[in-house]
Amino acid sequence: ALSPATGDRLWEQLVVPQSPMIMGQPVADGPRVVLGYGFGNLGGQWTTEVRDAQTGATVSSVGGGLVDGLRGRTLLTRLFAFGSGTPVLTAIRVTNLDVPGSGWSANLTFQSGGPASGPLTLGTDRVYQAGAGPNLPAGATANGIRAFAVAAPPANCPPPAPQGFACPAWSVPLPGTTATSPVLDPDESRLYVGTAGALHAVEADTWSIVWTAPI
Repeated sequence: ALSPATGDRLWEQLVVPQSPMIMGQPVADGPRVVLGYGFGNLGGQWTTEVRDAQTGATVSSVGGGLVDGLRGRTLLTRLFAFGSGTPVLTAIRVTNLDVPGSGWSANLTFQSGGPASGPLTLGTDRVYQAGAGPNLPAGATANGIRAFAVAAPPANCPPPAPQGFACPAWSVPLPGTTATSPVLDPDESRLYVGTAGALHAVEADTWSIVWTAPI
């Protein structure tokens, strides 16, 4: 950690190396900074550490995965796992840091090709994900933007979705095969997501595309 006023190094902590290893971005909120690291091969081996923002001391270890969001006590992590190659499983977890063992986890996608799901976006009441994922009503995997409630685990999608995979609270189909991570506006009423050659504004409460602009 560096001082924002002077740039001086305040603390530094080593992470036990694993090979091969992906190191996620540290995410801070108030007194906590959370870091996820690990690898997806051999079914995935992931660690998520909560550290004291002032000292860097490890406070606890929660679940495992890359940190996609932290809002107060609510933590959103994402992991992927595979064998000797594809297909790739992507799963997410929501944890209450003040209540050990709380929260929920859900399988999101199981892909034999194409890019794996990128970072998700954590809102106050919803988790948002864009790109390949389950689209309503049947839960078939396709490009889109979708939301999952923070407070409760999602229901499982019916066939043709793979058994045991999460169904979103709502979804909006998007053109193409890829999408950027959703960006929330300050009041969380709209999300903005990019696809190949276009930017889309989506109403969070009505699940509708408000406008699309070429880029």
